[in-house]
Formats: sequence, structure tokens, C-alpha cells
Amino acid sequence: MRKKEPVTPDWQRQERTMTLEGEPVLSYVLSWPEAAGCPRLTRYYRRAARLWRARWERRLYPLACLELADCRARSRPFRPWNCELSGSAPWETEERASIVLTARETGGSGRSRLVTRGAVWRLRDGTPLPLSSVLPPEYRKQKVLLAALNRAAEECRRGGDILLDGDLETRLHRLVDRQNFWLEENAAAFPLPQCAAAPAAEGCPVLRIPLPPPGGAS
Repeated sequence: MRKKEPVTPDWQRQERTMTLEGEPVLSYVLSWPEAAGCPRLTRYYRRAARLWRARWERRLYPLACLELADCRARSRPFRPWNCELSGSAPWETEERASIVLTARETGGSGRSRLVTRGAVWRLRDGTPLPLSSVLPPEYRKQKVLLAALNRAAEECRRGGDILLDGDLETRLHRLVDRQNFWLEENAAAFPLPQCAAAPAAEGCPVLRIPLPPPGGAS
């Protein structure tokens, strides 16, 4: 029997600059993964890219045009808006892959809004894996997982890596999304929503808990 070729995500890219009367108003860049032999993964991320593109073209572009018109009326400079969907695969094997997408929207003020989503995929059938199937048994209880994430937050504070809110420990159970995570070589990573755990300038803080080298059944 012929051996099945390994499935490897291949990153796609699309760019566009939208104008009004010849003046750039909004530019965007989209990056998303597709994988030959894994149609479910490909469909999922194509749809994600379409949704972000539709948001930027149908919702943000008209808002940027209104801001341009206001700047012209007030004889003020206009800063074009920029949007980006970027991605990475921080961990891959022949059987599984972590995929992370971050959407960034930057308006004329220069302030950015970010959303980060991660998932671990089983490549043979394009199934996103639940957290319980990728964590060691000791982390599968919510109480133990939250304790580990609180330790990770404290280490970030001591190291000065992220300016986290002082009362994060009391709110962390509401902020951690068990369907939004990814694996790295020796860690599980959990992004927190922008502005919910740290100042907006920190983006989406990521807490990491150490793991043994990934392996085991898929």
C-alpha cells in the first residue's frame, strides 16, 4: 500500500488597498493556512479569511471614508487605516499542527484592536482537538489548570514581560477560553482578550504553562 503523504499547512496571502477618489483609505493583508489532503482545515481557515475580509471591506472601509471626509472638511491630515490577519504554526508534527491567527485593525488614531485565536488540529482527518486531549492528565482539572496559569501570570509580572492587571487572579477563570489555545514545543499557550487582563498596548497577553515534549496518541 502506498504511504500517505504527510499533511503540511501551506500559507496563502492576499493584499488590497481600497481608495476613495484615488486616495488610499484602507489597506489589508490576509494570511491563512490551507492543507492539501486536509479539506476541513482548509475550509475552516478560508472561511475565517472571508469573514475578516468582509468585515474590513463592508464595515470598516465606509467608516474610514467618513473619517477621510471629516479630515478634508477640517483641513486635517488623514492616516489610512490598516488591517492584517497574520498567522503561524508554532508546532507541527506529521500528525498534528498548532495554528494561530491574529487579526489587527489600526484606525486613523493609530490605536490597534487585536484578536488572537489558536487551535490544535489532527491532520489525518482535519479535526480540531479539545483541550482535554492534548494536556497531561494533571492539567485537565479546571482548578489545577487555573493554578498553573496564575503561576505563569506571576512569572510574567516578575520578569517584566507583560504589564498584567493586579487583580487578574480573581478574574482569570472568566478570561481563559478552553477552546482558544495552542501547543508549542514544550508549552501550552492561552491568549487572553485585549484590554481584559492588561492595558490595550499589551495586545492579547499569552500565558504559557510548561509541558513535557508533545507525543502520545493522536
